Amino acid sequence: MKIQLYDLCGEDEAARFSPPCWRIKYALHHKQLPFLAIPTTFARIKGIEDKKQSTLPVVNIDGNVIRDSWDIAVHLENTYPDNPTLFDGQGGFAAARFVEGWANSVLSRALLPLIIMGIHDRLGSEDQIYFRASREKRFGKKLEEVHCSDEAHIGSFRDTLLPMRQMLRKQSWIGGHAPLYADYIAFGTLKWGQMCADFNLFDEKDIVLDWYDRCLDLYQT
Repeated sequence: MKIQLYDLCGEDEAARFSPPCWRIKYALHHKQLPFLAIPTTFARIKGIEDKKQSTLPVVNIDGNVIRDSWDIAVHLENTYPDNPTLFDGQGGFAAARFVEGWANSVLSRALLPLIIMGIHDRLGSEDQIYFRASREKRFGKKLEEVHCSDEAHIGSFRDTLLPMRQMLRKQSWIGGHAPLYADYIAFGTLKWGQMCADFNLFDEKDIVLDWYDRCLDLYQT
């Protein structure tokens, strides 16, 4: 078995900050599946595999190309049922879908103004041109106008973590007694923020920080 994961990187290939890519790296570790993570800039995405990709992650599993983090996670769960489960049943699938929606909308929306210039500054010159043009078209304003990391915006972001904070007071993981794919979804988004921010995302006493640090320790990433 040979698994290749195309993993978004910045100018420094060690800077791997894509939330969906982190989700799949953790899913592969969880499934105990060896893989090769291939650093891939924005500019290189269009040239990988069958040249039909526009976003990452993309995996190649023994010649089978799969796109989209959710589809990849479901494929891993269904293809390797004897390996540790990512979802632990249909309830886990449903819960992970909810966490994905929350992370991709509420959490990401609160994070992006805080880190958008940090993302830009970690990219090579060609990727910076692409990133600026695509994001300024999306927001209808310059990146510098989108960016805002004052105390009020940091506080607003931390407020979005309240559901996690309340849950973690009663259980160790989003998955319950052990981490599941739902944990990796939230972790990937917060890892993105922590890597691209020029400040600490978490209050040092936040129970979410304890969970985040335990996620980091799972696979020594």
